[in-house]
Amino acid sequence: MYTSRTTSILLVTFLTILMSFSASSWDVEAAEEPHINLQVSNNSQFYGLAEVTDSDGDPVDFDRLQDDNAELGYYYNMSEDNASEMNYFGEGWYYDSFTVNTTAGDEVLYELEDDSSGGFQEEDIHELEFGDLNVELLTDFSEPLLANSTREVEVNVTNSDNEPVEDIDVEITFTDFTDVHEEEIRHYDSEEELHYRSRARMPEQEDETFLMHVTAENEDLYYENPFGGETHMVETSPHLRGEVEALDSDSECDQDSTPETCERGANLNTSFEITTSVADEVNLSVQKKMIEGDWETYEEIPLQDEEDLFTGSFEIPEINTSNKTDEIRLQYNASNEQTYFIEDYKLDYESFMLRDTSSSNTVPGDYHVELEVLKPFSLEVIDPERVEGYVEVRDTDEGLIETFDLSDMSYSGGKYVQDIFIPFDSVPGQYSINYVVENIYGQEITENANFNVEDVNQTFYVNQSIDTEINKTGEHTRELSVENLLSEDMNLTSSVDSDLEDFISLEEDYEIGGDATETIDLTFNIDHVEFFSGEIEFEDNDSGYTQTTDIENQAPVCDQRDGALCVTYNDINGTVYEADESDTAELDVKYLGLKDNETDVNTDVDGALSNHLSLDPVNTTLTEGNDVQNFVLDYSTDSPENLTGSLEVSMNGDSVEIPLELTSYVEPQDAEITVLTDTIDLGEVVEGEDLEEDLEIENTGDVEVESLDYSSTSYNVGGGSSSIKAGETVEETIEFTGVDSDTGTVTIEAETSEETVSDSVDVEAETYADYGEQSDDLEVQASDLDSQIDDEELQSRLSDVQTQIPDISTEFSSGNYEEAQTLYNDLDSELESIEMELQSQNGQGQNGAQPPEEDGGIPFLPIVLGLFVILVIGFIAYTSVIPEEGDPLYSVLNK
Repeated sequence: MYTSRTTSILLVTFLTILMSFSASSWDVEAAEEPHINLQVSNNSQFYGLAEVTDSDGDPVDFDRLQDDNAELGYYYNMSEDNASEMNYFGEGWYYDSFTVNTTAGDEVLYELEDDSSGGFQEEDIHELEFGDLNVELLTDFSEPLLANSTREVEVNVTNSDNEPVEDIDVEITFTDFTDVHEEEIRHYDSEEELHYRSRARMPEQEDETFLMHVTAENEDLYYENPFGGETHMVETSPHLRGEVEALDSDSECDQDSTPETCERGANLNTSFEITTSVADEVNLSVQKKMIEGDWETYEEIPLQDEEDLFTGSFEIPEINTSNKTDEIRLQYNASNEQTYFIEDYKLDYESFMLRDTSSSNTVPGDYHVELEVLKPFSLEVIDPERVEGYVEVRDTDEGLIETFDLSDMSYSGGKYVQDIFIPFDSVPGQYSINYVVENIYGQEITENANFNVEDVNQTFYVNQSIDTEINKTGEHTRELSVENLLSEDMNLTSSVDSDLEDFISLEEDYEIGGDATETIDLTFNIDHVEFFSGEIEFEDNDSGYTQTTDIENQAPVCDQRDGALCVTYNDINGTVYEADESDTAELDVKYLGLKDNETDVNTDVDGALSNHLSLDPVNTTLTEGNDVQNFVLDYSTDSPENLTGSLEVSMNGDSVEIPLELTSYVEPQDAEITVLTDTIDLGEVVEGEDLEEDLEIENTGDVEVESLDYSSTSYNVGGGSSSIKAGETVEETIEFTGVDSDTGTVTIEAETSEETVSDSVDVEAETYADYGEQSDDLEVQASDLDSQIDDEELQSRLSDVQTQIPDISTEFSSGNYEEAQTLYNDLDSELESIEMELQSQNGQGQNGAQPPEEDGGIPFLPIVLGLFVILVIGFIAYTSVIPEEGDPLYSVLNK
């Protein structure tokens, strides 16, 4: 029997332990500040909030809750049979919203139940505090807020008589249980009787749900509970962003994947992709740039929405180059109800081109000059009424043979034709044709063409000219074609004029077979890339017939050059008109070094422009196949300032420095700082002590903070002084010297290019005198009394004081300032009392009254409570295991 009872006890113990493990497998915990606001207004909106975690401390999501058939509910002004199941917020957090009021009570109970598996029941509570202030958010936050944007926030605060309360601190706090963002509503409109802030900043997290607590408080008011608050749920939306997904034309622009140059009337298709957020509409503005720099809108085109891809087509306008540049800007304007996004894409414009179709060889006599005036990419002909010009034909000595206007030429099938006569006694060689044509806006294009006039007694033919564009050092080979016009073999000799001797290597003698065409290799030896020209003369040794080949090498034209580094640019400076806009310029870096080599190019911006200019790319590597890099300079500023600086471009020890300038027409911006630290709590401080505390400061204005300064009427303060960019938050260390005040305010002044602005933060401290030193005064006072006292009772009390005086220094040196202060005050008071009684005795000649004896006896209430606990434990044990005959407790319990 005893064994069975032992088994029962063990079974009960095991089940108890097992149930305790099951009950603690999950935990529910009511949220704490700042994620919850428990100081609420009567009849206000409240969000009950609790977190569920497992035994490992990991959050329990809604799926796990359902899989375990568990429920999390809250009870407020309802019976347990009418609990409300809470909604899932995320990351183990659950919520529900309801109205709280004093009638329904101040307690919200959260209960986690899992009855289906015999599992567990966990609970936690929130205790509300009802304030005397009614807080009402007047601004509509029902729509998603643009993340990191600023907006005006208005709050109405009234007392129980519905009268407005002005002298109050109003704040809004956003929390998503990971991040907390606070904003102070710092202004009061006395006419509208409301608290407001025009530029309160919203949380920077995008696509996030927040609880927003709106609170008001001022402990200095005469109200019994000078606070109040309400809570709302809000969402943030991302900033709108997009990019040009496609831009193409069949044949009316250059054939790059994204064209850079187009002709007049080119038809383009485009699509713009929304990459972040959702756009209500995207409009394309086709703009032409005026000579003075402004942009003129040619056409506004609404793009069609195809699931966040906006598509459309447009036509490149004709540009009057007499008052506009040859630049076109495509401005994509995406917008929704909250914000907008602008993306610019720039195109160059070419109106027409010239193409010489005249024969490249002729003999003296009639010669046809032929010209086409075309669009540059589609090669469509240009209407003759839109162009005019003239043509010059010159001989080998640049002597003028004939000149005529474009209008004098016959026009048919898109081709201008003019017959000229080459005299029979003309010197054979290379003749030139110079075309000069301008359109109706005065834009002029020139084209040079060459043709060869041959001798009727010619014995061979060789290339009349070779135009090269050699832009690398080293050896380069080009070919000449020599045709023997006779049936027998021919011996040729070559000679290079002095202008080419340093650049060309060429054999002197060649043998050309009858009626054969041979190739002659020219080797160019380039030590330094540059322009050069000259002639090579070939002579038939038998007939004496000669021909010359003109050689001309076109080297890159560099705006700045150092060795193999060549930099070209046009308008390199920037101009900004709006704070949210930027201006771009471009430069090209070309490598003129040894062929087949590669080299690294680096850039560096110096001067006041360094924080307002970015380059894309910053560094690059140039190779033989990719020997030029286009760098895009992006200028931006939010201040009306003109800035200068320089750009250094370096490559393999070669470098150039380019002066830069940014002209800004940006309107002056607002300056503002916000101290994010609510209160500086110095804690327990010994009077005269020096301390340091950290302070968070946000630049909530539009201009950079250049420096910070600190002041206070209650403290001697100083601190760090960082520059703070707009929207940036820094943490500074503030220094307190010789603290001797419990409360005060520190003012932080921020110097900007616009003005000096300030914000303040309250300071709290518990200052204590140096009771370690002041205890010495008590020692002296006690010693003086000791020499005067004859009464045994007073002597005993004085001895007790003297015994405790060293404890003051002990407590103080241990940092227990409050205990040291209390002990000091008690002993000081006791010494004063002893001294007064001593004076009374000396004055009246009688002993003082004896203190009443303390009540004696054994404390009754603790004994009763102890017996009650023992009885309860005994009752539980008895009812859990019933003793049987033979058990040690059987006889005791009369069994």
